[in-house]
Amino acid sequence: MIGLRKGEGGFLRRRAGEIVPCGVGLVAGMLAGPFFGLVGGIVVFLLAWAAASGVLVAVRRRPRLRRAYRVLLLLHVLFWTARGVIVSSAFTAPGAPQADAVASWTRASTFRAGVGQAAFELPERTTPAGWGQFPRRRRVPAFGGLGVLGRLSLRTMGQPADGGAPRAPMFVRPTGPGEALGARALLLAPDDDGPALAVVRLDLIALDARLAADVLAALGENLSLTAATLLVSATHTHSAPGGTQRPLLAGIAGTDHFDADVYDAVLNACVGALRSAADDLRPARLAFPQSRDRDEAGEPLLARNRCLESDAIDDRVLALRVEDADTGAVRALLLNYAVQPVMLRRRHMAFGRDLPGALETALSEAISGSPVVLFVNGAMGDVSPRPGDPAALVDAFVARVKDDLLAGPSYDRIRLRAATARRDLGTPRTFYAVGDHAAFADRVLPSAWGADAPSVLAGLVTLPINVGLWSLGLSEARLGFTFDGAAGVALNLEPLVGPNEARAGAVLLDAESEVGRGAGAVLLWQGGIPSQGAGRAWRARLAAEGLPVPCVLSLTNGSLGYLVTAEEYDGPCRYEALATLYGRDSERLVAETLALAVWAALRE
Repeated sequence: MIGLRKGEGGFLRRRAGEIVPCGVGLVAGMLAGPFFGLVGGIVVFLLAWAAASGVLVAVRRRPRLRRAYRVLLLLHVLFWTARGVIVSSAFTAPGAPQADAVASWTRASTFRAGVGQAAFELPERTTPAGWGQFPRRRRVPAFGGLGVLGRLSLRTMGQPADGGAPRAPMFVRPTGPGEALGARALLLAPDDDGPALAVVRLDLIALDARLAADVLAALGENLSLTAATLLVSATHTHSAPGGTQRPLLAGIAGTDHFDADVYDAVLNACVGALRSAADDLRPARLAFPQSRDRDEAGEPLLARNRCLESDAIDDRVLALRVEDADTGAVRALLLNYAVQPVMLRRRHMAFGRDLPGALETALSEAISGSPVVLFVNGAMGDVSPRPGDPAALVDAFVARVKDDLLAGPSYDRIRLRAATARRDLGTPRTFYAVGDHAAFADRVLPSAWGADAPSVLAGLVTLPINVGLWSLGLSEARLGFTFDGAAGVALNLEPLVGPNEARAGAVLLDAESEVGRGAGAVLLWQGGIPSQGAGRAWRARLAAEGLPVPCVLSLTNGSLGYLVTAEEYDGPCRYEALATLYGRDSERLVAETLALAVWAALRE
């Protein structure tokens, strides 16, 4: 044991006596590293190790203290082992979907439309969000933010309770002003009774789950918006402002510590854009144009599937076109397409609107009158821009879709029906494994011991290593393997993700004109990043009900991580599966919630 006098015990026994002092030094060094850098962390590690070793030498020389130390050490290991077994396997099942808010226009009505914009007024300390790697990365919290000590590290690094800059930001400051970021809002208000419909798109990587509710609270009853008719979406630009999301996992992965001042800047811009849109309300007409992202040879112009064949995409480009009722001039265009905005890579150290901003600008400039264009992202989980010059790709795409988006009839009377639904998705979790991913997900992820004899044996083999992890407070982590070739780490993410309720909704727009019923649109919104497979499945379900091809709005009114189908979860696209936080059934759980929202809207 620790503190053996010279000549006592063997080599292994003396080395084993340094395990606890080394652990104390490791913890101290990792907690100090974010504040004092790598060299400072190593110095603190060595000093704490030496100090703990000296203290235990003194404890060893006193029999009572030695016995008390051994008892306390045993209790520490037993407590954290029991906690590790429980927490690393504590996965609650998802709940049933429940209908939530509903809203409607009682009949088809003429309407007014308005558009508004507002910039984020960000503190100078704001860091860019989106890329979690170097050179954007500045610091890593202790243990990557995992466990009790990781969360303690995040709290000490974050924003003080009385506001101001975070004590130790995780990402670097921007190198230049970059592009102006902000909010764009489209507002439709009926001339008859009924709530307004608002779509707000924000230059953000993702949304905090509370943002939409905070917007409604800030507006009060001024714009007659409801939880079912306010759709706040993030474009998913990877050069967005950090500090906007409360979940610890989001901060660690790429958005930095939550910063109340940055969040308020986003909230104020959202509210400001909506109020500007309200001031801009004028009689309007609405059209529902569509196009395709394909050239004459049938090849995609802008998007590619980064996991499968390059042309395995849903190439439908959907839009809502808002025209002035008197002049017919195009005033706004809501553009819905699925493509990751990652043209600005992680070495881009300034704020940027990325691909959505480039599309909005190019399309606006290509249309007479330069209408306001709002890009809302679709089922883009596994879709990236094609390689090539970004400006050329955008120009080719705009040239392809512009005429289609300006074609087709517009309607002066609209009926709106909207509803939301919610459900508990169960415990957020993930795993990283080599070998048979499906076997690891089935046999190791759910439990520390498994359901059969081989799994129990594998759990016993890895127990000593896991005891070491758990004794450091890493209760959410667990190493495991299967005897048919899978090995990796399983993580219970609930302490880092927080509330696991999903909200989703549907907005149905039915058009009428002087000559009768016309076209329509369905807006399906949810807070996740669905894959192409998920988006296709949702669209197929609505087609079976005789409804129009829906606009799939991602990262809207929440943030759920990626959503892949069960087949994709076990397939070769490991990043998307790793970022799917609610297991193999994630897509199905959200699909059922969306279906309930559609059904509730149809009843209105």
